Amino acid sequence: MAPWRRRTPLVLSIHGREVLNTPHYLAGLMRRMLRNADLAVAVSKPTLIAAKSVLGGKSESGKWFSSHNGLSYEHEAPAFVRPSRSTSILRIYTFCRLVERKNIHGALHALKLLRDRGIESFEYIISGNGPAAPGLRNLIGDLSLSDKVTMTGYIDTNDIPVSYQTADIFLHPQTAPGDGRDIEGFGIVIADAMSFGALAVVGKAGGPSDFVENERTGLVVNGEDIAAIADALASVLTDTKRLDKMAEEGRKWSLSHLSWKLHVDDILVNLREIGVNA
Repeated sequence: MAPWRRRTPLVLSIHGREVLNTPHYLAGLMRRMLRNADLAVAVSKPTLIAAKSVLGGKSESGKWFSSHNGLSYEHEAPAFVRPSRSTSILRIYTFCRLVERKNIHGALHALKLLRDRGIESFEYIISGNGPAAPGLRNLIGDLSLSDKVTMTGYIDTNDIPVSYQTADIFLHPQTAPGDGRDIEGFGIVIADAMSFGALAVVGKAGGPSDFVENERTGLVVNGEDIAAIADALASVLTDTKRLDKMAEEGRKWSLSHLSWKLHVDDILVNLREIGVNA
């Protein structure tokens, strides 16, 4: 596109790990496009920083900023009324592509620590497919967690909101493997779960810590630290009032701050600031 765009403004939307993992034969073109963009919008501040690192120390020529993604269920989530909890067993839920950076293996080891401490008031549901799935199934057996953990595999699109609605905790302790190049750019499943009232427990690597505020709208942990994940879960499994308070704050924040209209409005405002009639 670059040679033919002439005076047409170039706007780039940057979503995460892809910008850091360009094939070597396209790396030069990637750097050129980033440097020459008139406007570049990243979905989180960590993604913005990661994208700038690709420039190799050279300055960008256009305007760069971050603007969060919107929610997948902007109509359904506000209308949902969370029922009173009817059981002492809390549901921990994960929905993602099962790959290394999602750190589901770390989550399982953390649950084993909880059980060793005598904390049994949970069940863990894992939805999604991916290359890590066979190893995770084996790990569940190795850790003697088969009675506590269920892997559903693929779930139908219509069932996704129901899974959020029945979750007490949404667990996503992501890391950034590959020397920090395999980052979570934003984490829209986390935002969606929050919008239905699940408490987000997330890793500090990448984009999720840009919109989950530790101890207020959720819990942010070092995903590399199994004990830290376990401690965070224990703190809310044993104190449901604390869990509910943070979950409600997270829901309010996500519903008021995350929308595609706000995202698009941010882009339009910044386009006008660089002289584009939008």
